[in-house]
Amino acid sequence: MRLSTRIAAISLSTVAAVSLAAHRPPPDALPTAQPAPAAAPSATIDSLAFLAGSWSGDMGGYVEENWSRPQGTSIVGTFRWLKKNGSPSMFEMLAITREDDAIRLRLRHYSPTLNAKEDADKPLTYRLKEVSGARAVFEAEKDPGSVERIVYAVEDDALAIDVIFKPEEGKPARDPLNFRLKRTGF
Repeated sequence: MRLSTRIAAISLSTVAAVSLAAHRPPPDALPTAQPAPAAAPSATIDSLAFLAGSWSGDMGGYVEENWSRPQGTSIVGTFRWLKKNGSPSMFEMLAITREDDAIRLRLRHYSPTLNAKEDADKPLTYRLKEVSGARAVFEAEKDPGSVERIVYAVEDDALAIDVIFKPEEGKPARDPLNFRLKRTGF
């Protein structure tokens, strides 16, 4: 009896396998894994070369922003805002870096005596959301303070910088800061 039970079990297994194979969809009908969307724009650090140069203007006091030319995977910048009497109101250090997953803008504000306003390990961090021609949009990513987005655009030897603030619950909306600076060097 044992032999006949084994033969019956093997026969049932064979019939089941053949039946499944007959009803299995062809390989090209099976769903395939889709590639994950890119984590960052395909922009390169060179696509931000339009920022390079010295820019200045009057914004209720002298304002100056300087950007290096792209080199390797980074660009560095400085910002200076003077009061009408010529004394410093604030300074800023900026860095744009190409990283594995994105291009990021990091910045830190300083007092006239170079005391950092942000914690030592918390620069304001923004991720490049889009770049097109001579326009780049950076969106808040990590420890961004009250800033939601920073937009840089160059047209006719003028640099426009728009700093857009996040709405804060229970407070009136803060107007954006709109800097309009003229090229003063390279």
